[in-house]
Amino acid sequence: PLGNAVHTALSFDLVGEDVLVTGAGPIGIMGALVAQCVGARKVVITDINPVRLDLARKLGVQHVVDASKEKLRDVMPSIGMTEGFDVGLEMSGAAPA
Repeated sequence: PLGNAVHTALSFDLVGEDVLVTGAGPIGIMGALVAQCVGARKVVITDINPVRLDLARKLGVQHVVDASKEKLRDVMPSIGMTEGFDVGLEMSGAAPA
């Protein structure tokens, strides 16, 4: 799983970019942390599972959003974002995501 997360995250130049990760499972959380480590400006992870979101917070993911309760568009201004995301990493494996 770590190899998949690293490979996916490093497929893009993330330095200074705003990154959205959908899916706070093991690979999604690791991908978000890799993005932070390589210098992404803002990293946001979304999910609908409160246990996974709590784990993402505890492991240090910058911004965690419960997509069942909040809309990204409403959260973005509060974290200093005025435009959309530069890179999106779909890590949930769920069609609705």
